[in-house]
Amino acid sequence: MRFKVKNLIKEVHNKAAQMLVKSASTILLPRLAGVTKRMFSSACKRRLLCWSHSTFIDQLTYYCKKHGSKLLIVKEDYTSK
Repeated sequence: MRFKVKNLIKEVHNKAAQMLVKSASTILLPRLAGVTKRMFSSACKRRLLCWSHSTFIDQLTYYCKKHGSKLLIVKEDYTSK
């Protein structure tokens, strides 16, 4: 069961990274460094950390280099309207 979840997360990371790179030339992405310090429930924190945000950033970086897009890692202050 654990491998099935890991494979599903990997598939979502790949598809999301490809979709972002194909649809935008510049991508702004925040780090989720402080998720454990925020006012989320422990179940929500566990679910967020399960998605391996740093692995997604690595995958997105690879696709950006491959397709010539620009990836900017920013603070969360600048990611919402």
